[in-house]
Amino acid sequence: MMKNKITISKIIYVLLFLLPFILGAIFYSKLPDTMITHWNFNNEPDGYSSKPFALFGMPLILIGLTILCLVVTKADPKRANVDRSKKVLNIVLWFMPILTNIIQIVSIIANMGKKVDIGLIVGGLIGILFIVIGNYMPKCKQNYTVGIKTPWTLASENVWNKTHRVGAVCFVICGIFMIITAVLKSSIVNLAFIPVVIVIILFPIVYSYILYKKEKDSH
Repeated sequence: MMKNKITISKIIYVLLFLLPFILGAIFYSKLPDTMITHWNFNNEPDGYSSKPFALFGMPLILIGLTILCLVVTKADPKRANVDRSKKVLNIVLWFMPILTNIIQIVSIIANMGKKVDIGLIVGGLIGILFIVIGNYMPKCKQNYTVGIKTPWTLASENVWNKTHRVGAVCFVICGIFMIITAVLKSSIVNLAFIPVVIVIILFPIVYSYILYKKEKDSH
């Protein structure tokens, strides 16, 4: 995906981004003018948008984010390291159109009056993404685009490597917790979801600072 030549994977990638628009056009007349676009932890609708925005605006936003990510990657001063870490980047880049299509399909089905467990599908998929990224994270080389980018990991390759080994464990734990939350739908688990995820995500950041400070003090 990083090279300029046209490949089958690039064609499939572009088609995946076009598919939500095709689905939106096909089912446009069968959907209500105001569509549900967000569901709470109990799988109850709590957010609505106009039909054009729900069907076409959301996919456009994700395309914009993907293009931004690719532009930033190409401008990375440590581009060579990004290329060496492209498995992690590709996982994220491929996940975005796949998730967009799944959300589009599920949203269309739900807005046509069919019962769909949005939380289970989306929460489970994001949980799987975290687990997969966690498994590849230790192989991520120091760069400004992919990985846990703090002032301390970017200042020291040793801190970067150690932080990403710890971060890998945190991401896997976070992914498992997301899947459990999506499956159980327990009110207690739901209440704990945001605090637990915040702690798990913040831990590698704090850890990188502690490592850097120890490294600096030892010199």
